[in-house]
Amino acid sequence: MGLAYNQGERHEFPLSWGPWSAKEAFFATEGVRIAMQTRIGRISAVFLVAVLSLLPYGEAIPGEERASWRPSPPEASELASLKGLAQWVGSTPNQKVKLPKNLRSAIADQSEGFDLFRRFGNPEDQRSRLASLPFGDEIYRVARQYDLDGLLLAALVEAESNFSPTAVSPVGAVGLTQVMPATAGTDDLAELENPHTNLRIGARYLRDLLRRFEGNVEFALAAYNAGPSRVERFEGIPPYRETRRYVEKVLAIYVGHHQSLWEGRATASELLLHGASRNAGSEG
Repeated sequence: MGLAYNQGERHEFPLSWGPWSAKEAFFATEGVRIAMQTRIGRISAVFLVAVLSLLPYGEAIPGEERASWRPSPPEASELASLKGLAQWVGSTPNQKVKLPKNLRSAIADQSEGFDLFRRFGNPEDQRSRLASLPFGDEIYRVARQYDLDGLLLAALVEAESNFSPTAVSPVGAVGLTQVMPATAGTDDLAELENPHTNLRIGARYLRDLLRRFEGNVEFALAAYNAGPSRVERFEGIPPYRETRRYVEKVLAIYVGHHQSLWEGRATASELLLHGASRNAGSEG
């Protein structure tokens, strides 16, 4: 099972990780109600409630109102997903988690935990992270335009060109996203080296590949490197060393970006303990 990227189905929770105001609690409530419509959304909701249990509530929120929107205690499978989350977040604050040697296999083995991990945060968290990168503001805008995860697009740009807008590969790929003139529909080098133009072309192509491979990020990245026809021919990532290394490289950068959003926040072990305690309390 590959990493799925479900466009248009992201559930973003505006967590502040500080005392909760009535407005923040309202948004969290709506987020839970929307998320509960799907299995991964339910797990995300359990995760959110575990987080909330770590935080002080604002005095303006009566206890009975808080209780009215809490989902039922987590099931064993949902607690297992929180355990999967620990692989990506760590068990101590600011712990630098060492990435697995085979990142693709780890993602497949802990797919729901990984989904929890990468769903964390809101657009402002992501925008702040991207702002620290070259061309980050432009990456953020273009990613929003094409309904992409900005951190995934940033990871692709770093792997492709190391953020150099004038990079040209031996085979003629150009710019930040290393697009081929044939893909871009133009041979104008100056136009392809323009950061906005190049990002827009690369983002549109990545979006099209994600749609073509039904949201499978690994297949889309492999197709970006080796071509979609080869991915279809091999019914997966082609057995080319360069392509396999490329997919692992982009995923590693992508995971690193998401790990940065967790720095200084609650750890997965804390969430798991609170989720487990809520489950035990309901059975007592």
